[in-house]
Amino acid sequence: MKFTPKLLLTTMVAAGALVTASAFAHHAEATATVVSTDSSRLDALMNQNSYMTTGGLSSDWFQRIHVSGIANVDASFANATFNRSIDTVDATANASDVNLANANLFVDAFVNDWTSAHVNVFYKDSNANGIPVPKNYPLAQVAGLEEGYVTLHNFSQMPLYVRAGTQFVDFGSYNVHPMFPGLSQLMSETNATALTVGTAFPEGMYASAYTFKGAAHYNLNGTNTTAHTLNTIGAQLGVANEMNGISYDLGAGYINDISNTHHFVDILKAYDGTAQMISTHKVPGWNAHLCVGNGPYYGKFNMTGTTTAFSVSDLRSNGHGAKPSAYDVNLGYQFKTNGHDSSFELGYGHSTQGNALVVTNSARLGLPANRYQAIYNVNLMPNTDLGLGIVNDHDSAVSDGGTGIVTTTGTVRLSVQFA
Repeated sequence: MKFTPKLLLTTMVAAGALVTASAFAHHAEATATVVSTDSSRLDALMNQNSYMTTGGLSSDWFQRIHVSGIANVDASFANATFNRSIDTVDATANASDVNLANANLFVDAFVNDWTSAHVNVFYKDSNANGIPVPKNYPLAQVAGLEEGYVTLHNFSQMPLYVRAGTQFVDFGSYNVHPMFPGLSQLMSETNATALTVGTAFPEGMYASAYTFKGAAHYNLNGTNTTAHTLNTIGAQLGVANEMNGISYDLGAGYINDISNTHHFVDILKAYDGTAQMISTHKVPGWNAHLCVGNGPYYGKFNMTGTTTAFSVSDLRSNGHGAKPSAYDVNLGYQFKTNGHDSSFELGYGHSTQGNALVVTNSARLGLPANRYQAIYNVNLMPNTDLGLGIVNDHDSAVSDGGTGIVTTTGTVRLSVQFA
C-alpha cells in the first residue's frame, strides 16, 4: 500500500478518535464509581444509627421468605357475666360479645441451611369483663410481638438446635389460640424471651431445656429478690412416632417456677396490672401429655400441677397453701360434611384447688372444678373455617371456697388463614 499524506492524516484522525473514546469511557467509568461511592457514603452517613440490613436484597429473597397469617373472630353468649374488677361471676345477668380473639401475622425467613428466623405479631380485643370463660392471655387489650426468635439447626447434619428470642417455651402441649383454653393449658402456657437448646431424632425422641428471666418475686418486706437474673429454667422429654397406623406423642415437662405461666402472671398481680409478681418463693411445676391418632379418630390428654404447695401467704386454699393441678381429656372424630372437611370433639376438664385465693389482692385462680365441652368445626371454603362450641363450667363448692355457680357459654368462631 502506498503511503500518502492523505492516508497519514486519516490514520491520525482515527487513532485520535479511538484514544478520545477510550479516555472518555475511562473518565465516565471513574465518574460513575465516584458518584456511586459518594452515594453509598452519604447513605451510610444518613442511616448511621438506623437498624437495617446492608447489601440490598438478593435475587431469590422472595423464595426464602414466607408470609402467612390467621384471624379468629368469636361471637359468644353466656348465662352469666364475669366482672373482672371485683373478680366475681354474676349468675343473674347474661352476657354476649363479638370479639377479635386474635389476629396474627407471621414472617418466616430461611436465611441459609443452618439459620432461620420467625416473627409473629398479633392483636386481640379486651375480654376483661363479660364472657365467664377463663382466658390464656392477660385480660386487657393486647397488641405486639408474640414471637420473635432465631433458630440454628440443620437436622440433616446433626440432631441439635438452638433457639433464642421471644417464644412459647416447651412446658405443656397445646394450641396457642383455641376456642376454649384447656384447664391444663391455663396452668402451663408460657411465653418468654428465652434461650432453648434441644434435640430431635428421626426415631421420634425429642428433648429440650430452656432458661429465661421470669417475673420479679418479692419477700414480705418488699425486697426484690430475683428480678435481675435468669431465674427460670425448664426442660421437657418425649417421643412422637407412628406404630401400626397409630400416631402418638408422649411427653413430660418441668419448670422451676410455675408462677411465670400466663395465667399465674395475670392473677398474681394487682387488678390494674401495674404491680409485679407478689409470691414470696418459687413453686415448681410439672406437665404430662399424651396425644394419639388412628385414622379419623384422635385423643388428647394433658395434665399440669405443682410439685410443692404455695406459701399460705401467697395462694391459699381452705386455710392452707394451695397446691393446684388440672387435667383435660379430649376425644375427636374427623369426617366430611357435604364434602367439606369437618371434626367433632368432646372434652372434659377437672381442677383441684383451681379456685384458690391470692391472699394479697383477693383474686382467684379462676379454674372451674369441672368442665364439659363440645366443638364442631367445618371448613367452609379454602382457608376458611366455621366453629360452633359450647362449654359448661362448674365452679367449686362453697365449702371449698368457690361459688358453686354453673355457667354455660356458646361460641361461634370464624377462622381465616392465609399463606
